[in-house]
Amino acid sequence: MPAELTTTIRNIEIKVTNQTNRQIIKDFYKYLQNTDTSENYQNGLLKVLIRYAEHLGNHITFYQIQKNPIFKCRNKHLLGLIS
Repeated sequence: MPAELTTTIRNIEIKVTNQTNRQIIKDFYKYLQNTDTSENYQNGLLKVLIRYAEHLGNHITFYQIQKNPIFKCRNKHLLGLIS
């Protein structure tokens, strides 16, 4: 049975250990409420953000995430093969 939006919102406090990421997710939820999105849509997005924040752990914030340079190099290599 899928988690309801109220459960997902509670999980922000429980599962997101990094305070910065927790606040970003809360702010994003407020934004979603003001943009006339469905609860189902909000719930899905929040679940993804919570899981990603869990993956990042306590020491990495969303602000610190940058593009993966290895992926960039592979793309350049593939583009060179195509052209």
